[in-house]
Amino acid sequence: MVYDLDSTLSFPCTLREYWTKAIRTDIMLNKKFHVTQCIWASAVHECTDTSLTQSQTNAFLRTDSNYIVKFHERCFRVIKANEFLKNFSSDRRHMRNDHGDFIQPPPRWSPIFDKSIFLRTGHNLDDFISMDHGILSDISTVYDEETFQQVFVDDTL
Repeated sequence: MVYDLDSTLSFPCTLREYWTKAIRTDIMLNKKFHVTQCIWASAVHECTDTSLTQSQTNAFLRTDSNYIVKFHERCFRVIKANEFLKNFSSDRRHMRNDHGDFIQPPPRWSPIFDKSIFLRTGHNLDDFISMDHGILSDISTVYDEETFQQVFVDDTL
């Protein structure tokens, strides 16, 4: 089940409904519509040539350091609810302007904030939204879109 207070879907909703109506996977798009950013000597070009796979591109990058290809892909950090609640701390500073006032009215529910967690880690929202595989690796896993779908969604579709 998915508990998303920010979506307009039923609450809670099934992963299948959430995946098809909220996430709306790009995997089904024709590869010619997948955008890859190609950078050559600080010039940026949009490339739609998908003849190179990710592994072929990585091999190419090792042989020509002047050419960088950055694949834009959606990733998902998966963490068990009990680990999330034990380790997450947000004082909602990301929702405030430079003067400390809320940019928009905050949600009605209390922030997920525990003084003992905050004293240990501080405000750590950035760690949880980072898609760096090394961050929070002891309590969570980062999946690319295709792997996430294979692991969690395909059996429900």
